[in-house]
Amino acid sequence: MTRSGTNSRAGTENWRQIGNQLETTYGHLLQLSRTMLRTFISNSVIRSLSIPGLQGGVVGTQRFSTAMDPTMDDYEKKVYNMLKESFQPKNLEVKDVSGGCGSMFAILVESEQFKGIPMIKQHRLVNEVLKDEIKQWHGLQLKTKS
Repeated sequence: MTRSGTNSRAGTENWRQIGNQLETTYGHLLQLSRTMLRTFISNSVIRSLSIPGLQGGVVGTQRFSTAMDPTMDDYEKKVYNMLKESFQPKNLEVKDVSGGCGSMFAILVESEQFKGIPMIKQHRLVNEVLKDEIKQWHGLQLKTKS
């Protein structure tokens, strides 16, 4: 057997091993992506997505309204009421997406008061109302609409 034949087989085996490793890594990434997507959807402000293959397709439904969600904890209700008083929204949603520790919130405010105002200014208005609360948070997912 020639030296190049041995190198060729070794090279093929190396590529085969690399391919197997990539396939395994891809499988792990795909599983992680699905888990992250499930977490995002379960914590999402909008829960009316339909995704085939993800827990039977429909994750759940929740429509926005100005009615307070009865499952809100006291702190969510406080934030909700602050926004309701300031913006008289058509739609308002406040959700603690930190797992209940109150460090991250997903908020949607849809108000006529935002009509004609650029989104960045809408966000600044909301941030101003919640500035003392936001100081205690690690993050905020904010959506505003007119």
